[in-house]
Amino acid sequence: MRLYNQRQLVIIWLIICLWSCAAFLQRRSVRGEQHRQPRQKFIYEIAGNVVHEGFYCFSDEQTVFSLLDIVGYPKPADKDKAHATVPNGSRIICDRSIHITPMSAAARINFFLPVSLATATPDELMLVPGIGKARAQAIIQYRNNHGGIVNLRELMDMQGIGKGGLKNVLHYLTP
Repeated sequence: MRLYNQRQLVIIWLIICLWSCAAFLQRRSVRGEQHRQPRQKFIYEIAGNVVHEGFYCFSDEQTVFSLLDIVGYPKPADKDKAHATVPNGSRIICDRSIHITPMSAAARINFFLPVSLATATPDELMLVPGIGKARAQAIIQYRNNHGGIVNLRELMDMQGIGKGGLKNVLHYLTP
């Protein structure tokens, strides 16, 4: 007495092959996603006397002129300033004149933009996951004692931050 005939064995073999191929392709696509570099995003906060306040996200860097056009603000008379590019993570305040400043640390972290160690306060540093009050104070003290932080690897010189601690905060900070 035969358990399976030849046709049934071929069908079982095909099912196993298809299942194996699908599992292989799924693992390969997940592995590829981990190494894929995220697309650069340019994020701007626009506030003040404009029709459409808020946060704007672009795939390319924007000029002052293009941002003001989008939010419905009158075009500035100074053409040189209007065609200047606006740095990523900037806050543009439109009142009688245009003021360009960096976005707040909370907004930067919310949009996965790094916080500058050169200007961050202890409260802003505490917004970074893995940095508490003591570590934020230590970073500020180190920055003041050494005249600034030029490279993020300098944080490893501090007490309590090793390679693992640096790896956890690396994406949230910039010198």
